[in-house]
Amino acid sequence: MDQYYHKLGLTPGASKQEIKKVYRKLVKKYHPDVNKSLEASGRFIEIHEAYHALTGKQVSAPIHNDNSSWHDYDEEYEMRRKVWEYVKQQKQEREQDMQDALRKVYKSFNGILIIAAVFNLLLILDYALPYQLVEDKFIKVEWMGVTENMDDMEAFLKADGAITLYTANYNYAINVYPHVKLQIGDDDTEITHTTLFNKVIKATATNYRNEVFSFQPAFSIYHGFIYLIPAFLLAALIYFMLKYENQNKITFMIIISFIVVCQLYIFFSV
Repeated sequence: MDQYYHKLGLTPGASKQEIKKVYRKLVKKYHPDVNKSLEASGRFIEIHEAYHALTGKQVSAPIHNDNSSWHDYDEEYEMRRKVWEYVKQQKQEREQDMQDALRKVYKSFNGILIIAAVFNLLLILDYALPYQLVEDKFIKVEWMGVTENMDDMEAFLKADGAITLYTANYNYAINVYPHVKLQIGDDDTEITHTTLFNKVIKATATNYRNEVFSFQPAFSIYHGFIYLIPAFLLAALIYFMLKYENQNKITFMIIISFIVVCQLYIFFSV
């Protein structure tokens, strides 16, 4: 019972006159027609519950014909109805505002998604078109961030990670693992690259012993990360199939954004 006194800001044992006085004061302060906040609506209900618990008044309809009793009941019912209608309205408005905001985000993202889809379709076309073949020579090698002109790759055969080979005429940079011995500057090299984006597919080099070495880039948009293309297309298809009200739509929006960022980073850095 003490908790009801505390809800009204009274000490336990307060008289009915004190309870009624405080009750009227608090009702005026937190009435839904006066105070529009959701916190006030909840407080208004608590005040009513505490008042009726302490005074012994019931909120059910009276069973006799006393007009004052019916008046008290009607007033109580009307107050509660207004509070719950207000709370329901506020909840609906918040949900609608959230839906409107998400729709704006989705519409903006749809434009970006279309551009990303075109980019991925161009990647597929680039990979499917006949490749181009050019003759070149490796003149520089990079390992651990140091780029130098080298006569051979002996020092780089012990490297744990990938090394980068640079060509003379077409300025190709090819990331490979140091598993072959090439004479930098002396070896004739054929570079196979794509038509649209000029990405290296493989390289074939012949050294002074007429030994032929064929190798692919260690990683590129078409090597190691080509699976990002079907992953993007599948995620984009599911995204467009989901309705705006579906909470999973924003999840797929995040997944697609992550895939596209990875693709762009790999495309421009390799």
